[in-house]
Amino acid sequence: MAPPSRLLPLTLQILRRRCASRSHFSTAPSLVSPPSKAVLYDEHGAPDQVLRVADVPPVHLGDRDVCVRMLAAPINPSDINRIEGVYPVRPPLPGAVGGYEGVGQVHALGPAVTAPLSPGDWVIPSPPSFGTWQTYIVKHESVWHKVRSDVPMEYAATVTVNPLTALRMLQDFVKLNPGDAIVQNGATSIVGQSVIQLAKVHGIHTINIIRDRPGSEEAKDKLKQLGADEVFMESQLDMKNVKNLLGALPEPALGFNCVGGNAASLLLKFLRQGSTMVTYGGMSKRPVTVPTSYFIFKDISLRGFWLQRWMNSDKAEDCRTMIDYLLGLVHEGKLKYEMEPIPFGKLSLALEKALGKHGSQPKQVMSSATATPPPDPAVMDDYAREMMELKTLVTRTLEKKGVLAKIRAELRASVFEAIEEEDRVVENEDGGNHALLGSCNDRAKQLHASPSGRLLTALVCEYLEWAQLSHTMKVYLPECNLPKDFWKNELKDFSNRSGAEGRRSAESGPMLLDVLEGYLKYENLSQTRMGGRRMMSSESEPSLNAENRNMRRPPSSSVGSLPPMGRSISSSHTSDRRGGSSASNTRKDEYNWRYDADDISEECYVALSVSEIATIREMMIA
Repeated sequence: MAPPSRLLPLTLQILRRRCASRSHFSTAPSLVSPPSKAVLYDEHGAPDQVLRVADVPPVHLGDRDVCVRMLAAPINPSDINRIEGVYPVRPPLPGAVGGYEGVGQVHALGPAVTAPLSPGDWVIPSPPSFGTWQTYIVKHESVWHKVRSDVPMEYAATVTVNPLTALRMLQDFVKLNPGDAIVQNGATSIVGQSVIQLAKVHGIHTINIIRDRPGSEEAKDKLKQLGADEVFMESQLDMKNVKNLLGALPEPALGFNCVGGNAASLLLKFLRQGSTMVTYGGMSKRPVTVPTSYFIFKDISLRGFWLQRWMNSDKAEDCRTMIDYLLGLVHEGKLKYEMEPIPFGKLSLALEKALGKHGSQPKQVMSSATATPPPDPAVMDDYAREMMELKTLVTRTLEKKGVLAKIRAELRASVFEAIEEEDRVVENEDGGNHALLGSCNDRAKQLHASPSGRLLTALVCEYLEWAQLSHTMKVYLPECNLPKDFWKNELKDFSNRSGAEGRRSAESGPMLLDVLEGYLKYENLSQTRMGGRRMMSSESEPSLNAENRNMRRPPSSSVGSLPPMGRSISSSHTSDRRGGSSASNTRKDEYNWRYDADDISEECYVALSVSEIATIREMMIA
């Protein structure tokens, strides 16, 4: 066992303070987050002019707060728009922290957190939340969604906005069947790349439009590798009938526009009659212009999609399931897109690339830290290994329903073991007897001071072992302040004295069951005989019957009036009683247990004849 200074120190402090009264430990030393750095802005404007990196003081964790060490966060166009002040939803000023999505690693948990989270887990804010451009974040547990950690960090950081937008647009506007086609502009964006791959997974063809610029041919090849059926540059579509370019592909029923201006007009040329164009961005900052004929003769529908509005709808409950689905595709290699990781310390360079000052660049993903790898059990000491195993047990068990009792038992057992160890060490150091646990169990201690009480505990322990309730056993003995296997010797001695030792086998039920069955048999027999006699007495001796009705029966809880358990009664016992020497009197043991049927309470004999007593003895022997 490890030194007590390392054994659950926080729990020990609380238990010392609360143990004597057995009250719930509802208070604990306040937890705070480590000092953090954050990208802040106090006014709206150009990002390279208003953003600054500043130190953020530690934050106190509430009971159900989670402190997360951020690992990575992207720079999205919507992040730039919020800083500029042109986005519909913006964080309050001054002191706004940039960023809206990202991935982090759980650093600390508030004392009352119920979510299945452990330190080291990867989490993302879901729905997305302001303020991901900082090294540590403290938010309520409901904000965080645990995600798999076997995917590249950059994908976990970017899955919430762009891939989810692609998935929702494919599912929310037009019912698409395998073999159908869609058309989109801005195909090199993360949304565009995600649309291509998600459509491919579902057997849907994609027609993609990209801008004419240096590197367009290379971009075209990359999109083809992702699964694009056709990729056209805007200059190729300067014709009246673009549908001749489709070949065997069907006319698209759905179009996605994130550019606006001329790019939106080119997209409309591909759409079939009765189709829909969904606009989810305006990168060109130019309006969408649609000829009147498209509405009259082709019945085109124009729709818009904003992920944040969708998150605020009743469908947002499905958000986390979709995120898990998307990360599953990433893990399988079916979803990938271009990104460029960049250290958090190079914020200025990341912003320049995100603003297009260095030409076309992949998505910029700022990383503030590397994920802490899980500890290696091979290099741990015993305490660290036990704690890791306990944490694993807690995490896995909480994810399954119906097993919370077991996990509570494991945790409580660990607490009691830690306290016992500290008691032993303190006692060895100063000779004192602190008995932290004993002070919690005065009633149990008084019971165990009696032979009958020790026997009762031994019978309960044997039942727990027989029923394989090991978790309960781990807590029961420490709470009673009893040695681990004391009950086995107690029960062995009891079995020898009762004569049941030789007749029990591995298939036998718990001894407690035998005791109860014997008692119930005895009760039924006593009531039957007493009832029969009283019925006869009521007919011939009314006064005697009234007297008997007022007699007090032996209390059913009295151990001293229990019948024998698994032990036959010989005729010599009867002769002992008749001769004034009871066999039970010569065999009084330390439990004060009456083993013989001869010891039936005298009150039971008052209304019985000698012949009836003999009949009872015969029935008990049988």
